Amino acid sequence: PGQLPYRIAVAVSFFSFCWWAITQPSEFDGFISGQQDFLKDLYAGTLISDMSQQDKENIDKPKMPSLDDLLKTLEKDEHNEVEEELNEEDQIDSLLDNLVDTDEDIDIEED
Repeated sequence: PGQLPYRIAVAVSFFSFCWWAITQPSEFDGFISGQQDFLKDLYAGTLISDMSQQDKENIDKPKMPSLDDLLKTLEKDEHNEVEEELNEEDQIDSLLDNLVDTDEDIDIEED
């Protein structure tokens, strides 16, 4: 006569435990989710970073060339300007030589 509430409590507890046991993730589910995360990172290109750790740490620091680098670029620029001037002089000389040659040709033809 007084066992009905106990039986109902045991049945509810048993079914609650079964429901809890079924809904718990297994080790296989963890393996599958880890594999899916790996493949997503692999295909997205975020698996291995393109930046080095030093670049990540120094991302906010300004990147300014050293004094030696600045002096080298100035020397290269001056050297290039001198070469351009020489090239212009060579071009002018060749034009004048051609002009003189054509003048001599004209003079020879007139004789």
